[in-house]
Amino acid sequence: IITLMLGLTVASQMRAEDFLNVRTLMILLLGLVAFVFDTVGGVLFAKLLNLFLPKDKKVNPMIGACG
Repeated sequence: IITLMLGLTVASQMRAEDFLNVRTLMILLLGLVAFVFDTVGGVLFAKLLNLFLPKDKKVNPMIGACG
């Protein structure tokens, strides 16, 4: 949340020409890719964990998407 607020504060004081360039957009894209891989990895790990847990101790795979 702090990173988001800091980004909004800095971005609100910048000109569009300075903010919307290829380098900035690549950083945003890499952040999005990292977020997607984190979510997918968490869900897959929970599914893998469920293979080894007893039937009454299963974990909801969407818990892996929480972080």
